[in-house]
Formats: sequence, structure tokens, C-alpha cells
Amino acid sequence: KFNIQPMSLEVTLRGYTEASNSLNVVAQTTDIVESVDVVEGQKVEKADLICTLNSGTRQASIDQARASLAQAQAGLSKAKLDFDTNRELLAKGLAAENSAESFSANLTAAEAGLAAAQVALRNNEDALAKTVITAGLSGVVQGPIAEVGSLLNFGETCAKIIQLDTMVFVGAIPQARINFARLGMPAEIKTINGLVASGEVSYIAVSSDPATRTFRVKVEFPNPDGLIFDGLTAEARVDMGSIPAHLLPQSALTLDSHGVLGVQAVKNGEVVFYPLEILGD
Repeated sequence: KFNIQPMSLEVTLRGYTEASNSLNVVAQTTDIVESVDVVEGQKVEKADLICTLNSGTRQASIDQARASLAQAQAGLSKAKLDFDTNRELLAKGLAAENSAESFSANLTAAEAGLAAAQVALRNNEDALAKTVITAGLSGVVQGPIAEVGSLLNFGETCAKIIQLDTMVFVGAIPQARINFARLGMPAEIKTINGLVASGEVSYIAVSSDPATRTFRVKVEFPNPDGLIFDGLTAEARVDMGSIPAHLLPQSALTLDSHGVLGVQAVKNGEVVFYPLEILGD
């Protein structure tokens, strides 16, 4: 007698590890590379210095913008004083009635001049800040790295940063098991060099690969020490829960006249054939 019981359903996926994030650290301005502050394989934190470009005349432009700002502030102070003085004279009847428009226009122009000077200073300070290129995320520096003395144009890469924590296992699940796949399912990843990590299913494709009829799956797992690298061959054992099943000896299996696999049993005194599906062996 064989009773139905819950059977642990696991599937082993073969695939590879992949960095969850990578970033090309690019220049936002154009100039000569003055210094490179990292080497390949170096671990960096977000906002760490990667490389510096020649500042050129940017500091001089900032000094000039600051002088223009000071001049605009002085002009605004004078315009306010003239406007207030004119208003007092008008109140005493010592100024022409139409003189207020002129002083009001001068005050408005002085305010606009100050605003323009402030914008010009911010723009020049931003241009100087862009010569200092920093990391946009934590990770490991990957080449190619810009060389000191070379010209780095806008949008060109100073270095590449690969984030190794967290990592992702990328594999494919067969279509026969896709109905059991769920986000958040636990999985154990083992790399080709024997490293082991635990994670959860974070992505399941809704369209199969036309060539293999398998569904792309991603398992996200922590890698705090950075020991598991990007692009390693690996496999993942995904725990898909349990399913009701019978544990039968192989000797009990047989084929019917149509070649269908199943078992024979006695029901009401007669031999009955039951087709079955093998879930695991």
C-alpha cells in the first residue's frame, strides 16, 4: 500500500553569476586628465575620487563671476537707496510725479542683474566641480582606466565600477516546472569554484526562449565579501515547495498497450491501469 504524501520539489538550474549593477564613470566636461586616483581591482565607496581633469581657466571664471556678483549686489543696494529716497521726496512733494517710474525700473534692472550674476557664479562653480570625477556607487574598479595626460571628452569613461554586493544568478527553468515558480522562493547557489551562497528568486520571465523553451530566472543573493565574481559558471537549487505524490519502487512501473507509463492496481477485484507522471527519481 502506497499513501500519498508531500514531496519536496526542487529544481537545479545551470547558469552564471552576474553583477547586479555596473557603472561607467564618465566625464561631464572635456579636458586633460590630471590625475587618476584608482587602480584596477581597487574597492571604492560611493563618492570616492576616481580621477581629476585639468581645471584650466575655470577658477579664473569663478573669480570673475564673484566680482560680477559683488558689483551686482552693490548696484542693487544703490538702486534700493535711490528708490527709497525718491519715495520720501515724493511724499514731501519735492520730486516730480513721473520720477518714480524711472527709479522703479532701475531697481527692477538691478534685481535682475543680481539674479543673473548668481546664476553665472553657480554655472562656473559647477563647471569646476565637473573636473573632479567621483564614484556613483560602491564596488570594484574595472578597466579600461583613463591615462594621465590623455584628453577625456564629454561622456567618455574614466573607469568602470562593478558592484559585487548584491549579486545575481542567471539561469533558466524548464517549462515543465514554470507553474511552480514564484518570486521569493529560496535558492542555494554554488559556483564552479566551490563557493556557496543563499538567495531568493527575484525575477521570472513571462516569455520563454524560442530555442530552448525555458524561462529566464534570476536569483539575487548577498555577496558582502566580494568573493563571488561576475561571470562565474554556477548552478542554483531552487526550493519550489512540495507537491502531493506517491513514492513508488521502480519495479512497480509498467507500460500499457499504447506505451503509456503507469502502474497496475486491483480495484473491485479487477486489475486497473493508472497512468502517472514522474516528478523525480
